[in-house]
Amino acid sequence: MDYLSEDEVAAFRDSGQFDEQWYVEEYPDVKLVGIDPAKHYLWLGARLGRKPSRDSAAIPFRPTLEDRIDPAGEAAGREPEGGNKRATRNGSRGAAKILTPEFRSKVEESGLFDSEYYLSNYRGRISTPDDLLADYISAFGRDLDRDPGRLFSTRYYVDTHRDVKNMHPFVHYIEYGMNEGRAAFSPEKVNAFLSEAGHVDLDSLFDILPRDRAINILYWEEGNFFFTDVARYLERLLTELGYDVSLRTDSPTDERLNLVVAPHEYCACGPGKHWTAEQYAAAVYVSTEQWQTSWFALSLKYLQASELGVLDLNPSSAQGLVRIGLRAAFLPLLPLPGSCFDFSEPRPLSPHVTRFKFVEKLSYPERLEDRPYDVLCCGVLNERRSKGLASMAPVLASHRCFIHTPRFNRPIKPGDPDVLSAEDFAQIARNSKIMLNIHQGDSHYIEWQRMFLIGMMQGAVVVSEPCYPNDFVMPDVHYVEASLESMPAVLMELLTTEAGREKMARIHANVVEMRQRIADGERLLK
Repeated sequence: MDYLSEDEVAAFRDSGQFDEQWYVEEYPDVKLVGIDPAKHYLWLGARLGRKPSRDSAAIPFRPTLEDRIDPAGEAAGREPEGGNKRATRNGSRGAAKILTPEFRSKVEESGLFDSEYYLSNYRGRISTPDDLLADYISAFGRDLDRDPGRLFSTRYYVDTHRDVKNMHPFVHYIEYGMNEGRAAFSPEKVNAFLSEAGHVDLDSLFDILPRDRAINILYWEEGNFFFTDVARYLERLLTELGYDVSLRTDSPTDERLNLVVAPHEYCACGPGKHWTAEQYAAAVYVSTEQWQTSWFALSLKYLQASELGVLDLNPSSAQGLVRIGLRAAFLPLLPLPGSCFDFSEPRPLSPHVTRFKFVEKLSYPERLEDRPYDVLCCGVLNERRSKGLASMAPVLASHRCFIHTPRFNRPIKPGDPDVLSAEDFAQIARNSKIMLNIHQGDSHYIEWQRMFLIGMMQGAVVVSEPCYPNDFVMPDVHYVEASLESMPAVLMELLTTEAGREKMARIHANVVEMRQRIADGERLLK
């Protein structure tokens, strides 16, 4: 950050206008950014209208980043006059102030600037072909739809984060947004990027976790309970594979290899937030988040820091990480006997489920056609899912269904009547012929826990919207693929026609055979 001099920062800190302790307590996100609080205020806080102390107003201190990029006014949203060479020169000089060696290094580490993509998409509009990053930075304002690569969307970032309107979106993301957990990849960009990743070769779990290293499996004990389950599952899997493992919630200082589950929790909020750069680099991370979310943005810097690699719960996500330059392997969650994801034994439903909901008698029949529920659908309700279910209502009304789609506008806790635990969900799935999978948004992630652990491994025939291609579960082999618009017709065919019933029987047989292979020792590991 040498475009903000230390003399300026020191002068501001000594001016009596800045209360560092108050500023950090008032704006907790400053701790996540990891830079000097006075620098944070001068570079970002003032632009957000924040106060430097309890009794002060926001103090305009420096010109906006846009002014630095383009003093000719293009960054303010005005189209430059044709052939305005002075504007181009000014923009290039402004970009040079931003493009320090430190910033260029951060961009390279991010893997988000793709020279080949940039040259291919903006050929003919490039003013500085010898420095494409500078060209992209200086073009901001006159070309908001110009992107640095296949993932980061300039317009999406500006539209999503209105407080960044006076800063270059990509600069903000690299310097601050990634640390702050700001969503940066539009669903459209993610879909296109991961759909093209199906051919990418992955590393194996054994490549990333050396067999001769003892391992600490780390998770944040105050975090999402699902990540606790993932950590316990890893303890079970790795022990079976012959590793020496220890499950921990602290910040160990021994010589064992640290395997961190959900770094956006453990490293950003938990014990790992005090680690050094060397500790981040020496760890392996378990990536758990979908790419269009703020949680993935918060995870990304830790994933990129690792010198050993990443394990990802989603096969397409793992392939995407390889595409941006990381070492990555797929970590399949399986119903290992005796693990927290083993739902093979019939168990009574939780009392709060039977108390507040009508549930058919669960009989666990051997034959698919004898299962008491025709259709199961479970997921947090949103507008997209509401419309999809409404379109299926004429079909669903003629069949026995278990539909559990609560809306949540409050924190959720175990025992809440609107919460269906994974174990309860699995028990009902084992008594359902079909399980619907409607994506929460426009992303085509295969939701492994829902589709594989809860649906396929309980013998239900999953009917899902299209998912990114992968080598592990495939449409028409392990599940039925259908667009949201075609789902009513597909359900009708499966439930009421001989051809549909034959299709369900074939897919059911395939997933039962896969479940048996897993019980016999197959682990779906490359």
